[in-house]
Parts: sequence; structure tokens; C-alpha cells
Amino acid sequence: MRILQVVHDFGPRHVGGAELYCYYLSSALAAREHDIHVLFTEFDWSRPQYSYRRFSRNGLTCHEVVNNHEYRSFDRHYVNSDMDDRFERVLDEAEPDVVHLQHLANHSLNYPRLARRRGVPVIFTLHDYWLSCLNHGQRLHADRGVCADIDIRSCADCVSRFPPVPPLATVLRRWTSTAGRARGATAAAVAESTDQAALERVKSIYRRLIKRLTPATSRMVKAAQRLEAARAAARHVNLFLAPSKFLADRMIEFGLPADRVLHSPNGMRTDLLWIQRRHVRLPVRFGFVGSVAPHKGVHLLLDAFIRAAGGTTMRPMELRIHGNLAEFPSYVARLRALAADRAVSFPGEFDNERASDIYADLDALVIPSIWWENAPLVLFEARLTGTPVIAADGGSLPDLVERSDALFRHGDPDDLARCLTSFADRPRRATASAAPAWPVKSIVQDAYDMEQRYAALIAESLPSRRARGADRRR
Repeated sequence: MRILQVVHDFGPRHVGGAELYCYYLSSALAAREHDIHVLFTEFDWSRPQYSYRRFSRNGLTCHEVVNNHEYRSFDRHYVNSDMDDRFERVLDEAEPDVVHLQHLANHSLNYPRLARRRGVPVIFTLHDYWLSCLNHGQRLHADRGVCADIDIRSCADCVSRFPPVPPLATVLRRWTSTAGRARGATAAAVAESTDQAALERVKSIYRRLIKRLTPATSRMVKAAQRLEAARAAARHVNLFLAPSKFLADRMIEFGLPADRVLHSPNGMRTDLLWIQRRHVRLPVRFGFVGSVAPHKGVHLLLDAFIRAAGGTTMRPMELRIHGNLAEFPSYVARLRALAADRAVSFPGEFDNERASDIYADLDALVIPSIWWENAPLVLFEARLTGTPVIAADGGSLPDLVERSDALFRHGDPDDLARCLTSFADRPRRATASAAPAWPVKSIVQDAYDMEQRYAALIAESLPSRRARGADRRR
């Protein structure tokens, strides 16, 4: 089969859950002798918006399109004719039998319709709430917490987070990046050398100004149009896959057809992780692994850790924060200031093939997310290595943890501090942790399951594809 995977970002520069899953699934399918193409976007100020390059990576044909978010209107964030044109060119070149959408952020909601117009079936894996949420699919409002219900007035506030980019800003971005490249710096190095904190302050002022100048009713109309465009796009998708039952239910509430939403846990590279022997050590070592971003609640974890470490526990504790420290520099600076003079370290990112060693060095993994988690990769990594988990009781997490894990009240640092203290004071002994009570699907099994789904959808679409072929010949 010829299979086109579509994802917002891709490795090795981006290693979030959706990106890793797309890479591992694509690789597993390629190992089964399928022809795999991956279409994704990259942020690179030194290159013009929508510039394209094709290359191979470990047996995958990669199609990279630069998307620097240089939009002149809000609707270009989700219905983008330039991205549509690039998608159609990739369709012409790859001639896929099936399109598998992993994420459409930075792309266009027209993709499902354009694929189906050619008789190509479409599968969409739901990694978050992006179809139903303007705020990066997080269903999270900066001032009011989780958006349990979709309220168009709250959505209107999020419209102002995506103001049009002035042409002058585009010129300045490219000049800064070109100057950095002239010195021999990579795109990533140029981005890191930019004063990100100052840039964020300028963006914040600009967003507030645009919000004041744009009537609330106008922003509500734009929000409603975005949500309706997502529902319209969903009508052209053959099958939605939801890694958690919780997310499946929320997206059906939003308007996705229940008969086309299937709960299907994502597969994992189970060969990279194995049960670790737990050693008794002091200090008790807690860890965070993942995106060091506000919605992941790392600030909440730090707050709780400081409270627990200064409380009544009789055992010393330390905290390690693993993850990309460059993506949200202002947030990381805030965390470092909060962690000053505490037993907190920031080791940063690690090669995912070393994940088992990282978890072996932790006594417990903490998942403090303030958004509704879907099916976080780190939870299953902890399960495969026998690492205890302390998690927020929001989103899908209560359905995914094991009996031996601990839950704290979502967004409550006091309750998280209580869980940290309780864990630290719990008598422990050196032992080899038991295998997880719930099995974790391997990426090999997932690739086989996906292959069967692709084949079934391709068979169903053959009559319409033959009819379209006959029409073209006429």
C-alpha cells in the first residue's frame, strides 16, 4: 500500500507524543514493505513561507513545508489555500491509497475533502481536542481553567491569540534569521539566540491591542466559523481513532459521528522499555517527563514539591524535570526562578532510546497536567518500566492509571503535595516491579491493526475511485 501520513511537526527536531507516534507507526508500516510518505510542517524564519523540500529518513519519504504562521487573517490558520495546493501536489506525487491524518494544525481543514474527492479514504487519529478547540487543541482557557463546555464567548477570547501577522514582522523575522545563518548558525540556534522573552512581551502587547480593537461579536463570529469548518471537515473522514475513551466521548459531544469514532489505544516501541529493579535510595526522587509547557502543569508540580519538601515529611526529596527547555523560554525561566535553591534539576531532553534508563533513575513519575490529557506517552512508558505514577484526576488519566498509582485533585497543588509526602514516607524495599496489570499495545501490533483498517477502507473506496478514473478518461 501507498500511505500518506500527515502530522503538524516531525522529528528529530520535534519529539512530542503525536510526532513520535507518527514516526514509529510509519517506520513499522515501512518495515511491512508499505510505501510511506510523511507530510509535515517546519518553522524556519530563514526560509520563505510555504517553501518545500523532499528528503528520505530511515526509509520514509518526507515532505516538509515551511509554515512560519505568517497569516494575514484568522481563517488562514485552519483553511489555507497555499497548504491545500501543497497537499494536492503531494497527492499527485505519492498517489496514496489512503491518507492518515495525525494532526492538521499548521495544515488545512480542506485536506479530507480534497483526498475524498480523489476517492482516497481518510483516517484521522485524535491526539488532542484540536478540532473542537481554537487554543491549540487544549480545551484550556488561560484565565478560567479547563473549558468543560464549548462556550463561543470563551472561544472568541482565544481568537485574539491568533492576530494577523504584519508584513513588517515577517521582514524583520527573515532578516534576523538570515543574519544568523550568515554566521553559520542553524535554524534552531538562531531561534534559541533570539530574545524569546522580549518577543513574547511584544506578542502579548500586540494581542491585547488587537483584542481591544476587534469587537467581541466579530471574534465570536470567527470562532463559530472555525468550529463549523471543523465539523464540515469531519464529514469527509472515514474513520476517527481516539486513543482514550474520554477523548472519544468529548469529540462525539462536539459533533463527530459516533459510528465513525473508534477507541483505539496508540501502539508503542515496547522494545525500548523494560521492567526496572527499584532501589531504595534517599533522597526520594520524583520526575516529570514531557513538554515543559504551561498546560502540562510543571509550575503546579514545582509549587507542590516546595510545599511537600518544607512540610512534615521525614525523608528528603528531589525533583528532576526532563523535557525541551527551549520551546517555552519565558515559562522555563519562571520555573527556574521558582526552583532556586531547591533540590530541583532540569536535565532537559533525552534520546527516547534511553527512556528506560531515565525511568530507572526515578522513584515516581508525576503527571501534573492542568489540561485534559488524552493518552500521554509517558504514562505508558512508566507502566512498561514499572515506575509508580502520581497523576491529576482530570481527563483520561483516572481511566488509565493502575491501582498502585496515586491520583490528586486536578489543579490542586495542596493535594499533590499530600501525595508526594505520602509517597516519600511510604516504607519501600528493593524489588523488581511487577509487569503492568493492563497490557500496552506494541507498535508492531498497532501497525498490523492499522494495515487491516487501511485495507478495508481502500476496498470500500474502490468503486468510487474506478468511477472517477472512468470520468477522467472520458
